[in-house]
Amino acid sequence: MSDESTSGTDYLPSDGGDQDLLREFLDEAMEGMESVSRLLVMLEQKPNDLVLINAIFRPVHSIKGLTSFFRFDRIQKLAHELESLLDLLRKERLRASTAVIQILLECVDAVKTMLVEIRTQQPPRLDKAALEALMSRARLASQAPVVTLPDVHLWIDLIDKLDRIYHRLPQKDRRLLTGIEKVFVAIRALAPQTATPEARPVPVFAPSGAAVTSRPEALASDADVKVEHKTMRVSEEAVDVVLGQVGQLKAVGEMYQRLEQRLMAREHCGDIALDFSHVNEVFAQVSASLQASLHILRKVPVLYLLQKAPRLARDIAIRENKEIGVELQGQTLEVDKSLADRFDAPLAHLVRNAADHGIERPDLRQAEGKSRQGTIWVTAEETETHIVLTVRDDGRGLDREAIQKKAETMGLILPGQVLSDSVMADVICRPGFTTAAGLTEVSGRGVGLDVVHRALAETGGSLQVQSVPGKGCAFRLHVPKTQGKG
Repeated sequence: MSDESTSGTDYLPSDGGDQDLLREFLDEAMEGMESVSRLLVMLEQKPNDLVLINAIFRPVHSIKGLTSFFRFDRIQKLAHELESLLDLLRKERLRASTAVIQILLECVDAVKTMLVEIRTQQPPRLDKAALEALMSRARLASQAPVVTLPDVHLWIDLIDKLDRIYHRLPQKDRRLLTGIEKVFVAIRALAPQTATPEARPVPVFAPSGAAVTSRPEALASDADVKVEHKTMRVSEEAVDVVLGQVGQLKAVGEMYQRLEQRLMAREHCGDIALDFSHVNEVFAQVSASLQASLHILRKVPVLYLLQKAPRLARDIAIRENKEIGVELQGQTLEVDKSLADRFDAPLAHLVRNAADHGIERPDLRQAEGKSRQGTIWVTAEETETHIVLTVRDDGRGLDREAIQKKAETMGLILPGQVLSDSVMADVICRPGFTTAAGLTEVSGRGVGLDVVHRALAETGGSLQVQSVPGKGCAFRLHVPKTQGKG
């Protein structure tokens, strides 16, 4: 059955077993596309990285095959175009330019949209004409001219000579050194991967767009590695049901404790009471261990929450002609999936605000004595009781004067009231509060920080805001680890 004749999905299984297969496919496919989106942003900065290209190719190839089984024709056709483009990159017959990465990202977004439509049984938002236009652009991108590169030994010789020149230059001449650094990086970007060993130190120059820096394990999970343990998918609902049953076991344990106390109070029941006490102690330990194990099942790496940040910043950087780097820290930390789901949108709003409002354009940053590239740090840490999520930038900082005037106009503070960091945090999170002069595609309606405030209110968390004019701003979300489950 072709999806062109249906109003939402190609294939709606009625059999319970098929439904389970479909749910598993949708979960894996969405995770795969999220991973592909993150890796494509990294590939834009390392266009010759074959490990990255192969890590992107695998989930796309997998989705193409599985969509054939489920008869999701639209996704299969688009995945085929994606796969064809990626195959050209693998064979080094196409370069991962910004234009190629952009069309790949748009195709990934379209696949994600169609996966959501299948899950929710919504009518297609991407009609046949729009889908054909997207696939035509993908095919056009695959026809970009192939650049024949010189022999790898020539590249090695050129890089070695440039390296020697660089280290002989006087270190005081920063303008000349910066120029050489840019040439160095441009040559390395063009050179075949075998000509540029990772061990060689290289000056860093980030092109327009969003560069992403993260710990090595972020990519290791996507590369060709041997997995030493097996995993299985368990629905959140199933885990929650069992957690509820464990909670009932703990209530039974409390009943046993009261019964134990009654036995101890009676004469001639001492031996039985001691035996009962031992059994009840073991029961309590097993119940607590089971509860702890089930809570671990609910946990996901915080990368699940952070991985969208580079893409969000990249899109704004390209649209606003900015240079933005994104650094992720703490990706291996594990959090409850409900917390990750709850703070997905709030974290996205904070990253967009930092990229749109916080980071200045390159010329303005240079005029202030800053580097052309701004940086957004997205980090996750844990204390004994809280998960701390931070979005920090080295941009212009919050405009306290504009915030004060707007807050006074809205009656949120008294005229002339001192605007401390804590008061400012409360004010800017009010619904509809914005100092933007006009609307943009991503901001200006006073919605973003209200979303952050509501998520914190619902989880018992708190917000800390620190801003230094001309130096940047940091939003720290303190979220309790315990969210009341089990």
